[in-house]
Amino acid sequence: MNSKNSDSAVTTENLESAIDRYRREDVLRMLKKGVLDGLADEEQEYFYCRLASLRSMEILDYLSRRKACFPAKMMQLDFDMSQNRNFVLEALEKYRKRFNLSDDEECSQLFAIACAVGDSKTVKNLIRKKKAVDCYPLVGSAPFPVFIQVSQIAADALSGDQWIELYLGAFISRDGYARMDYMLKQRLDLFRKNEEGKTAADLLEERTTSYRYGNKKNGRYQKIQEEQLLSELRKLQAVLEQPPEKKHFWKKRLRH
Repeated sequence: MNSKNSDSAVTTENLESAIDRYRREDVLRMLKKGVLDGLADEEQEYFYCRLASLRSMEILDYLSRRKACFPAKMMQLDFDMSQNRNFVLEALEKYRKRFNLSDDEECSQLFAIACAVGDSKTVKNLIRKKKAVDCYPLVGSAPFPVFIQVSQIAADALSGDQWIELYLGAFISRDGYARMDYMLKQRLDLFRKNEEGKTAADLLEERTTSYRYGNKKNGRYQKIQEEQLLSELRKLQAVLEQPPEKKHFWKKRLRH
């Protein structure tokens, strides 16, 4: 067999090579000729993850007709690349029902991925189904459309430690003020305590005194913003500790 015929043979080795070279047409041709037929489940899952890296909806369309459920981890791409985030967001929108929500690990992986790419619909659906509860704190630092799903989380769904983790993630986000205001309007208890008796404000204060922000402009700006937000939280905390008739600050913030 000559080299050309060897390269075009329908084998998993050639499939790997085509994926490495981003030769989507060759990949789709081999898929349609059954290159994945007969492989063990673990091997198929491996190739599904590799195939997703090609960012081809045409390939996903074919795979969706071949397999009832997608493994969630196939959508775990390098989200530092906007192309990957956009592709996964589009894929989740189209194939949201193709993931196995009866498996706790699958739900957790899917929740984390949805938070990373800003898929609020998937996050809301999982919260509504009370799935991936341990991942709910990720909502705090997720893109804002996902963050506002915090309003869907029942107060008793998370431990004090988990709520504090969620709050702190929100406070140290670039739009920390907007997130704080949103949570105030949702009447969330921003001063609940963790098992050590500390609030998110306490942890934020520790961060502002020990975290190395760096000397670049963005680092200095982040530190200033967090210190100002901490000051705001402390003022609010002081007001909330006063008698009800003196809590004008609370009402003022809610009108903003």
